[in-house]
Amino acid sequence: MFEIVQETEINELVSLASEIWHEYWPGFLTQQQIDYMVEKFQSEHAVKEQIANENYVYYFINFNGERIGYFGVSNRKEYLFLSKIYIKKEFRNRGFGTKTFDKIKEIALNDKYKSIQLTVNKYNKNSIKAYEKWGFQIINSVVTDIGSGFVMDDYIMEYKFDKKIFSEDVKIRYSEMDFDLVLKPSVLLHFMQDLASDNAEALGFGYSSIIKKNLAWFLLKYRIEFEDYPSGLYDLRIITEPRGYNKIFAFRDFAFYNGQKFLGRAASSWSLVDLESKNVVPVAEALDFNPNMPKFEKREGDLIYGKIKPLECIDKEKLFEIRYDDIDVNNHVNNANYIIWAFEPLDFEFRKTRKIKTLDIVFKKEIKYGYKVLSQVQIKDNMTNHILKNSETDEDLCLINAVWTNK
Repeated sequence: MFEIVQETEINELVSLASEIWHEYWPGFLTQQQIDYMVEKFQSEHAVKEQIANENYVYYFINFNGERIGYFGVSNRKEYLFLSKIYIKKEFRNRGFGTKTFDKIKEIALNDKYKSIQLTVNKYNKNSIKAYEKWGFQIINSVVTDIGSGFVMDDYIMEYKFDKKIFSEDVKIRYSEMDFDLVLKPSVLLHFMQDLASDNAEALGFGYSSIIKKNLAWFLLKYRIEFEDYPSGLYDLRIITEPRGYNKIFAFRDFAFYNGQKFLGRAASSWSLVDLESKNVVPVAEALDFNPNMPKFEKREGDLIYGKIKPLECIDKEKLFEIRYDDIDVNNHVNNANYIIWAFEPLDFEFRKTRKIKTLDIVFKKEIKYGYKVLSQVQIKDNMTNHILKNSETDEDLCLINAVWTNK
């Protein structure tokens, strides 16, 4: 949906900007000022200068193969500056603005900014209302002389990121890749769990806090979608945000980047369990209504968990014995190990020629040292369905649906 404007595409950007500006601004500015500002700020020369010397990056907004708008951002010392965001008239009020701002937030987080700033015409009530809906607040006003007798009379607005959002730069080592330099899925899950643990500790609901109450977090499920599964990379940035709770469930999101390149994102669901009674407990009450764990609010664009259907047939299966090193601090098998056992029955050629596109994982039951795990898989084209069972009790431990794409 979003595509960085290349040097050879600047003329197309300039044409799109002129079209939208001349349609949008007549209600606020004179025709003479619109013409002047387009030439001063959105001409080919101006855009090239901004990109070359003012840290600007422009993006096209695409929909169904059409350029429906654009936005421009500039890296400043303390914040990301959102210079421009414009969408064609026929595509406004259809959610594209919100999706675009989600992209802008991703860019800012990836560059480790704590805020985004923009300027908006004081009389542009609709835009001000939209920005406030997104979480911006007016922090100042400014009148800027732009020459030829024209001024811009603007508010300065700021969006501050929630302090609960964490990011971490991870160095991927050769031991964490397969022979083809593809990041091992179990390693990615370990990265995610470690960052989630660090984030929870910092916010007052991590292991050291909840173990005092004889509680533990249990991961219930993942939905993970990749635009490009990490392969041939040595640097990975992972961003995580606790999304809050709903009764007995807590939710956490993740996003993955390599530099500015967006690789994928994940949603996860968790529960707090009393280690003695094995009962799930209400999250808010158990955490003493910690303000860093607010009530969950759904957002547009949230990932939707897929439904994992029972296996219709078993194409391959394999038995594994649980090792001492498979056990984690909760005295059961670490969840990240399940994906190793799930994928191991797949043929070498299948894994060699494919990489993961989407993953749905549901954790059903824990298993401890001394038992064996039976891994069964159904394969249909580029989709694999997996089930892990306790081989002695026949209880389902984990269900996985994976969609693969050819390398």
